[in-house]
Amino acid sequence: VFMVENVFFKIFGENMYAMRLPFALAGLGTLFITYCITKKLFDKKTALISMAALAFSTFFVWSSRTAYLEGVEVFFIMLAAYLFLLSLCDDNFFIWFGIAMGLAVLSKYTAIFFLGAAILYLAIKDRKHFFNKKFFIGIILFIAVISPVIYYNSMVLVSRGHLDAQLSHLFPSMFSAAQRDWPGLYRENSGGFHPLDNFNNIWSALRTGFSLPFYAFFIITTIYIFITATLPKKGDNYFFLSITILSAILMFLVIPPTARYLPILVPFLAIGAGAFLAGAGEVFKKKKAEYIFIALVAALFGIEIIFNGITNLVAPAGNSNSFWYSNMGEKNLGYNQLEAFLKTTWEREPFYTKNVKTIRYVHDVRLDWYSLKGYNFYLFDYDLDWFARVWYFNRQFNYHSVPFLGDSEVISELARSKVPREAFIDFFRQLGIRNLYYISGASDAVHSPGYASKTAEQELSRYVQERFRSFMADGGDGEITPIANARGDKAFEVFRIKLR
Repeated sequence: VFMVENVFFKIFGENMYAMRLPFALAGLGTLFITYCITKKLFDKKTALISMAALAFSTFFVWSSRTAYLEGVEVFFIMLAAYLFLLSLCDDNFFIWFGIAMGLAVLSKYTAIFFLGAAILYLAIKDRKHFFNKKFFIGIILFIAVISPVIYYNSMVLVSRGHLDAQLSHLFPSMFSAAQRDWPGLYRENSGGFHPLDNFNNIWSALRTGFSLPFYAFFIITTIYIFITATLPKKGDNYFFLSITILSAILMFLVIPPTARYLPILVPFLAIGAGAFLAGAGEVFKKKKAEYIFIALVAALFGIEIIFNGITNLVAPAGNSNSFWYSNMGEKNLGYNQLEAFLKTTWEREPFYTKNVKTIRYVHDVRLDWYSLKGYNFYLFDYDLDWFARVWYFNRQFNYHSVPFLGDSEVISELARSKVPREAFIDFFRQLGIRNLYYISGASDAVHSPGYASKTAEQELSRYVQERFRSFMADGGDGEITPIANARGDKAFEVFRIKLR
């Protein structure tokens, strides 16, 4: 995914549109492949209905507009699914299936559920393929494609004592080592697996991504898929869907399912929905009640389209859900306005590199404390939203040499140097920093989930703010700039004190 992003950034520049474009294109590709899969399993009419169900669903549109990995991952999952179905009739496609499956897992590990679904399907329905040379070539190519991930994890395990961020969650023995390297991701020990809670969370997380009628409709069609799969006269198409959905559910019993993980399941639900509606349409037609059926489907899709539009385009304020929208949509929290202001403070500074910096070694992205003389330095509340921090702060630090660091990171660094935290301003003065900034969130919405209950993080932010205010109260040169979001609500406060 990041390789794809890199290509788009080089072509279109470093901006939000270039970041989101690959996911929008992947969404269009997923729609087309969903049509192809459904047509292969059922017929053209069912394929059109399934594609419409997917296109109008709020969850799918959301995943195609945001830059979460799942937007590209689901495209490769669906491509692998289509190639797998083709390989059942022409074993040459096993080779391409292996490559597509590798690209899906390379996009994100959660794609592995479909490999499990494919193997389980063959084990139950078509074991002869296990002795097919081309099937094994496909598996070898799959391993070859994901070999960079295998190598990376093996080296991280040897050098750091844990696996990648997501995989380390599966092994409690690695938690302490992973927490050392990713304190923002590993703040509390999970205390083991909770499959029942995870199962319930699948459906509650899906609920946030659809209107209530559409959510209920998907639940009904999922039950319909599993029941119909047991009927011998219906063939293997429903069985394929049920095995795929079951494999995803089993995976999420182990991996806690947050809402952003679940778009990989939605196309398969949409295929089942298309099959259900196509069958229901025939029943209504036989009873000469087509108009009633059309009215019901129009109402169902109409409510979802309204829900979709409000959630993804209007971006209502607050964190509450409604019958007409979900809080999962774009929030306009104020980060774009914050970045626009901060850019004015560094664009003409000598430390700022306008073009993207080439990173070859680890030390290229390490902070050299003693090379900051005459520079501005930017502290920020470390418990601001993680994804926003990565894009707005870490990106500027890694690729444009803007010295950013979280407040808790600075305090930890001072503790290692045996410098008391109350001396942190003097510490920056001694380094020769000209202007010291502190970026503080002014609302819970701009912070990471659960911030309201994180007393230690709140206390540290208040402490840093008080030190800045005291500096200005004692006659020091400084100012506090409020940053409002698109609705005019105060989202951040940017503190600045002049040290030189």
